Amino acid sequence: MQDDFDQKNTFENKVKTSLDQSAQSLDADTRKRLADIRRQALSTQTSHAKPARWLALSHWLPTASLAFGILLALIFIAQQKMQGDINNGQEQIAAFEMLHDADDLETVIDPDFYLWADEQLANENGHAV
Repeated sequence: MQDDFDQKNTFENKVKTSLDQSAQSLDADTRKRLADIRRQALSTQTSHAKPARWLALSHWLPTASLAFGILLALIFIAQQKMQGDINNGQEQIAAFEMLHDADDLETVIDPDFYLWADEQLANENGHAV
């Protein structure tokens, strides 16, 4: 493990030495231009740098809005389907219960029952339904 570190360190030292020698062997005009470019790059504030175009909110807003609308539609459809399944299940259970007890079936098909239920609701609410 130490050998790997030493080899890596040795390689880095060789590269650094080679680059330093190359930089020193440059003519004065080239070194001046490189120093000016470096100074200019360091003086430029990074806060004014624009973010990448694909990160811009205006780019993602239409896509996000569409995805949110689709998600709401899917939730609404799933909720309606589940509610429909529950209602159908309750209606089927009620139908089987009526078939099981003949007296209840007579009550449901008797028109007087509905008149009586309407009167009871009218008395409770103060007006007819």
